[in-house]
Amino acid sequence: MKVIAKIKEDMEEDIFEDPTYIFKFPIPPRLNRPILRITDGKIGYDKENPVMKKVSIEIDMETRIAFVGPNGAGKSTLLKTLIGKIDILDGHRIINGKVKVGVFTQHHMDMLDNRLSALEFFH
Repeated sequence: MKVIAKIKEDMEEDIFEDPTYIFKFPIPPRLNRPILRITDGKIGYDKENPVMKKVSIEIDMETRIAFVGPNGAGKSTLLKTLIGKIDILDGHRIINGKVKVGVFTQHHMDMLDNRLSALEFFH
């Protein structure tokens, strides 16, 4: 019984250890509208054969979006055009000069080591 009690005591110390990392997420400064906007856009890689036509989308500080659809539908092309990685073929695009865009796609998952925690991977 003493041995079991000692094992249990040792386990509890390991399990309930104080966290060693503290996360702080700063509140971003307010940006004037629009942050990102495409109006009557034609997007793709070839003006004669665009992936999408007549695209209109506006993103502001309160907008939360997810692009969902089958492979080849143009989700990545739309995102890359919206953030300025690909030129818009026709129409208008506005990107607020103070905006900072971070993208994490499903393809980033291939780079992660599933044996490590997020803290271990980036440390």
